[in-house]
Amino acid sequence: MPTFADLPALALLASYYVRITAAFVVCSLIRRTGVQPRTRFLIWISFLTGSGLYWLVVLIGNVRPLSTLGRAATAPPPALAWPVRLPGWEVPREWSSGVGWALKVLIASYAVGVAFFLLGMAKNRIQLWLLLRRSSPPSPQARAVFDRLCRELRVNGCGLYVLPGLTSPGTACMWRPRILLPELLESYLDTAQLEDVLTHELVHVRHRDYFWTTAAELIRCLVFFHPSIWLACRNLNRERELACDASVLLHRHHRRREYAECLTRLARVRLAEERARSMAVHILPLPVRSWLCG
Repeated sequence: MPTFADLPALALLASYYVRITAAFVVCSLIRRTGVQPRTRFLIWISFLTGSGLYWLVVLIGNVRPLSTLGRAATAPPPALAWPVRLPGWEVPREWSSGVGWALKVLIASYAVGVAFFLLGMAKNRIQLWLLLRRSSPPSPQARAVFDRLCRELRVNGCGLYVLPGLTSPGTACMWRPRILLPELLESYLDTAQLEDVLTHELVHVRHRDYFWTTAAELIRCLVFFHPSIWLACRNLNRERELACDASVLLHRHHRRREYAECLTRLARVRLAEERARSMAVHILPLPVRSWLCG
């Protein structure tokens, strides 16, 4: 007897949706077992990577069947007899063409959604690239501190720049990482606090967080229709920052209290500057700021 699985596209979407939801629940439960932030970060990276690869396999394996959905609906093959009987109700033969058109609309909507989010990513990339051209070298004192920390943390090929309009420190670029500092950062942080900030950003570089964040954004573009992917990206960003904070405290364990005060001061300054965003057009746009690891 025909079953729901005889409607391949609907069964495909339902199966993927349920399995990814179940995987998200499992990852959420593991996260609550008290594992370290870096481990939680790796859990969410694994979830997002697996979800993206699974979806690509599903798409590649079903491109041909999906391309013939309209014909299959108007002229059903012998294996799919109409009406289709589902538990508790029956899909009449008259609905066959409607099912085909509905699936065509779903496919078209998905393609438009992917294009929309990919164009948004491209736009943010271009904006960030244009803004990076406005960056300037740091002060000699900041450069000296940065070079020393690079040697201590064994980070090579990383640059330090000052970016006007930036509200908090951040890290950008994958192949030639750049640590970006707000223009007035040195005016409200002492040397020790500046070392804390630069250590945090250099840990981002060591962990290759910008690469993983970009990969997560690409996966979200492909699987934008699943809310678990959006929640996983949010969790990933949170655990990314917590993992860096934990690494800083491990490297500078004698400054636990001072580091907390430094983070509090940075948060206050960032909030104050973002409140003035509507009155100061030079402030870095929020969509671009979200692309930075910091």
